[in-house]
Parts: sequence; structure tokens; C-alpha cells
Amino acid sequence: MGYAITSLTIKGFKSIRSLEAFKLGPLNVLIGANGAGKSNFVSFFSLLRSLVDQELQLNLAQHGGADAHLFLGPKITKEIVARLYFGRNGYEFVLVPTADNRLVFHNECAY
Repeated sequence: MGYAITSLTIKGFKSIRSLEAFKLGPLNVLIGANGAGKSNFVSFFSLLRSLVDQELQLNLAQHGGADAHLFLGPKITKEIVARLYFGRNGYEFVLVPTADNRLVFHNECAY
């Protein structure tokens, strides 16, 4: 079993403009009004899973393409940025849209 995510930052993903250093514990409960972004927060983990499984493009195709994953679309948001912390270790990536409605890595770093 791997390490648990202890904190994360998400920028530009669906309805999440910017979520900075969000702390996660062993059990997390999301509470909020309809349309507040709870489902989009959870769908970020589906995106992560597709990265691990090397099925990012399949995930995008099944869920509306890159345009549907960028906060307010590609005219407003030019990239999705994520930083995940696992105790003292971390992983971050930046995804950018392509002309054919896909997302590709602009950069990626594990530390």
C-alpha cells in the first residue's frame, strides 16, 4: 500500500479555480451547497487514477475532453496545476490543452 495524500493544491480544474494546500486526513467529509464543487473535487481523484493507469486521454474522452476539465474553459484557463504531498514527499504536474481537445503534460516532478 502506498502513502496517503496529506495535502494537495489544485488550480484550474473544472469548477476549482484555486484550492491551496488543502489538508487531508484519514477520513474526509465534504459538505457544501449544490454546485459548490464537491463532485469536481472527487473527480480530480479520477483524473489522478487515469494518470497512474496511463489512461488520461481515455478519461478525457469519456468526460467531455480537455475543455470540460479546464476552469471556465481554455479561453480563461491555460493549464491545470496540481501538487500532492505525501508527508515529506511530493508530486506535481501541469497539464495544458492541445488544439484537439486533449491534455498533455507541460511538466511533472516528483520529490
